[in-house]
Amino acid sequence: MELADHRRLGRQLGIFSTEEECGAGLPFWQPAGAVVRRELEQFVVELERAHGYRHVSTPVMTRISADATVVGAISSMNERSRADRRCALRQ
Repeated sequence: MELADHRRLGRQLGIFSTEEECGAGLPFWQPAGAVVRRELEQFVVELERAHGYRHVSTPVMTRISADATVVGAISSMNERSRADRRCALRQ
C-alpha cells in the first residue's frame, strides 16, 4: 500500500494550496480547509479548557530594535512566548 502525500492530497481535495515564493511549508487554507482547521482548533480549545488551561494572547508582530539580528529577535520572541505559556499554566 502506497502512503499518500499530505501535500498532494491537500491540493487535490482543495484543502490548501502552497506558493513557493511564500514558503513551501506555509499553507494557504482554501474554504474547505479553513472549515476543517477551525473545527480542529475549536475542539482543541474546548479540550484544553476542560482541563483547566487558560489561554493568553501575545502580539502577532512586535517592534524589533534596529541593531537586533533577525535570528536573535526570533529567538527572543520565541522565549517570551514560552514564558507566557508557562505563566498561563501556573495561574
